[in-house]
Amino acid sequence: MLVIGKFEQLPNEILLEVFTYLNGFDIYNGFNQLNSRFDRLLKHCWYEFTTRNFEEFNLLCKTIISYITPQQIKAIRFYDFGLENNYFPILIQLNIFFDRFNIENFINLKLIKINEIHQSNDNDNNNEIADMNIVLKYVIENLYKLPNLTYFDMCLTYENCTNKTIQFVYKTIFNLPTLKSLVLTIAEENDINFFQYQQSNLESLTILAALYMSDIKQILTFNPNLKYLCIIDLSNNTITKYQWNNNKLLQSLVPNLKNVRFHFNINVSCDDIILLIQQLPEIQKLTICKDYRGFIEKESLKRSIQTSLPLLEKLKLTFKDVSGDPDELIDSDDELTYNLEEFIWCDIHNEIMNAMNHRN
Repeated sequence: MLVIGKFEQLPNEILLEVFTYLNGFDIYNGFNQLNSRFDRLLKHCWYEFTTRNFEEFNLLCKTIISYITPQQIKAIRFYDFGLENNYFPILIQLNIFFDRFNIENFINLKLIKINEIHQSNDNDNNNEIADMNIVLKYVIENLYKLPNLTYFDMCLTYENCTNKTIQFVYKTIFNLPTLKSLVLTIAEENDINFFQYQQSNLESLTILAALYMSDIKQILTFNPNLKYLCIIDLSNNTITKYQWNNNKLLQSLVPNLKNVRFHFNINVSCDDIILLIQQLPEIQKLTICKDYRGFIEKESLKRSIQTSLPLLEKLKLTFKDVSGDPDELIDSDDELTYNLEEFIWCDIHNEIMNAMNHRN
């Protein structure tokens, strides 16, 4: 029987599998120039990079990509970080990255995550605000050059992002031909017109932004291939019932939609929720988080949902009492770990990664 006592005695297939669980920087720093065997492995394995500091970003741009090849990179996650006393914002990183390389060479890059795009503390710097909008548009335009981009995640939080820029971001991203999964966070409330967009190929969509329930119809209309939909921060408006009661079921717009997550604001009543759920009778997995003040008929809502969804296999209801100090939100009966990153990522990450690996 073969006994393996050292890591380097593992066969290449297992080592390459281990590498898929590591940050690309850890692979390079840990095994580069260790011996000729690992040097060969490093030139034939897949990489996922997460920038954690300026040194890593600099290393990626100046050394690693020339040591390996752009074709070996499957995922890049950009994060903001400080540079001594000077802030090194994420848009500068992106501008440097997209300027330095021929993006079309990243033919296997399938995942990009851009975390926390925001401006520096000098909110009165109009030149900086204008530059940030220009850079953001430049970066988004370059996404078209990635032939296999499947998953995109962007958090846009700077306050002076113009409504015109927001519209451009939505329109461009939704129209990316290869994109299958999108997570989009817009911190500021904006008037988004979904009718401006062509039909997308998205199968998974998560939007963390202030939207009205009536926006759901537009979203579904232009994303007919959706299998998973998550919307955080849903409010009601007066035209919802009229629109939905005089048209065919929303489910007909998205016949493959089976998994849904919604977070409803205080002004959305239980009747409004049921009205929406009845429009999606083929849902199999449903997660609802409902903000409320005072009293809410939880069991009644649960029974109504179960009655409206004959194919339902999994239901999770979370109620959040926001009647007190906004800084001291109290969760009611149901336990809640309300971390949005975990709330969204855990449920769909494996599905996305499996799909990406399958296409290889």
